[in-house]
Amino acid sequence: MRKILIVAVTMLIITAINFKIYQTEHFLKYGKSIYLKLAPVDPRSLMQGDYMALRYDVENKLRDANLEDKKKIVLTLDKNRVAKIKSLSDTAKLGKDEFIVSLNKKPYRSELKLAHRYYFQEGKSKKYQKAVYGKFKTDGSKMILVNLADKDFKDL
Repeated sequence: MRKILIVAVTMLIITAINFKIYQTEHFLKYGKSIYLKLAPVDPRSLMQGDYMALRYDVENKLRDANLEDKKKIVLTLDKNRVAKIKSLSDTAKLGKDEFIVSLNKKPYRSELKLAHRYYFQEGKSKKYQKAVYGKFKTDGSKMILVNLADKDFKDL
């Protein structure tokens, strides 16, 4: 009886892991691509290897806004699918190309709850120095950084 229970629990865990992998693959394949303009970044860390510390242009614009009680903002997409701030209120009605992004509150700034590091293979930093945009996949409720893009929106 104990062996059957162990096998059943193991199969349940394997099934759950495979289902999560399937969901992520489906999200990456069918999610909408959007871009966030990057602010200047430093593409090297001696302790962590080659990676790019990401800051987003949208975050620079948040610095000037009064966000004391805000936990989310509304972004809208332009014709190139680059996200811009539409509203500092998450109660606004969302249009077709609009979505809500959560904020991390820091004592001295607010930042988007998105990836702020992009790791890449050692020795490839010159390739990623051309990055102008972070490419994300979204389904409207979550966003995942999938690549960096140049000024012409081509993946690096």
